[in-house]
Amino acid sequence: MEKIGKMGKFLFLLTFVISVFGRLSILADFDVNHLKTGDVILLDMDCWSCQMIEDETFGPYSHSGVILKKGKKTYVGQSLGEVYLLDLDKFLTFSTKPALVLRPSKMNQLKRESFAQLYFDKYDGIPFDHNFTWDDESLYCSEFIYKILDDIIDFKSFREKPMNYKRNWEFWESYFGHRPPQGKLGISPNDFMRSDEFYKIGELN
Repeated sequence: MEKIGKMGKFLFLLTFVISVFGRLSILADFDVNHLKTGDVILLDMDCWSCQMIEDETFGPYSHSGVILKKGKKTYVGQSLGEVYLLDLDKFLTFSTKPALVLRPSKMNQLKRESFAQLYFDKYDGIPFDHNFTWDDESLYCSEFIYKILDDIIDFKSFREKPMNYKRNWEFWESYFGHRPPQGKLGISPNDFMRSDEFYKIGELN
C-alpha cells in the first residue's frame, strides 16, 4: 500500500510537471500567426499615470488593446486619444516589456466575423474618456475593449465593479482636477487578466 501511495504521488507530480512545462513550451513558441480577432493584449507601460493604475489595480498592466485581423494584416484596436486601429508592431512599441495575450473563452468564428463590422459601426473614432466614467459617450482603453467584447460575447461572470483610487488619492486629484470618481463602476486592464472568461495564450515582445 505504501508503494502504491508513493507511486500515486510520483505520477501526480509527473503529470503536474509535464502540464506546466508543456504550457511553457506553448508560450515560448507563440507568435503573431496565432493571434485571432477578439484576442486582448495587455501592456505594462511606464508612464507615471500608468504606474498609478497598476498600483491601484494590483497588477502589472496599465493599457490594453484588442486584435482585429483583416486579410493578412493584424491590427490592434485601442482607445488612446480616441478609439482607432493601428498596426500590431506599432502597438507593441508602447512598452519595452512582454505583452500578455488573452483569448475570450466564448469567442468563436461566427462572432469573430461580426467583430469588424461592429467596430466600424459603433466604436471607431469615439473620444478617449479622461474622467474614467462608465456611463458617458467616451471610452478609456479597457472600457472600450470590455464593451465591444460584451456586445459580441455577453459576459456572464465578468462585470464592471467599483473602482478604487485611495492608494494614490493626491495624484488622482491632480490628474482629474477634482475629486476622483471613487466607487464608480469601471474595468481595468488587470481585471481581464484575472477574469475566468479569458485564458492566457502567450506573450509577445
